[in-house]
Amino acid sequence: MKKWIASLAILFMSELAAAAWGAIAYDTTTGAWGLSWGWYNQQQAESTAISYCGQPNCRVYITGQNTYLSLATSNYDKSWAGFGRATVKYESMYWSMYYCNQGYYSCTLKASFPTNQ
Repeated sequence: MKKWIASLAILFMSELAAAAWGAIAYDTTTGAWGLSWGWYNQQQAESTAISYCGQPNCRVYITGQNTYLSLATSNYDKSWAGFGRATVKYESMYWSMYYCNQGYYSCTLKASFPTNQ
């Protein structure tokens, strides 16, 4: 009985780990953005992020599974943003700021999150 319960618990935990897709959508004309996490597949994550972005020109710029995603945006130009993906939160934040600063040198970190929350 204990083995059966342990096997069931492992199966349940693996299902939770599989439900770990996330995405970031961004609109370069308005600066609107949307996030999603905890989805069972990439398509669900992408459509949810676009929905939360809520603008006609929103598109998905980054997705990931069982990882961290980050978004940084320019303080002066809505058309410019940086996106990061890494297994460590601070590395994800670093990459989003790094890519944002490639075009404009004044960027702000807007979001950083694990896809499996």
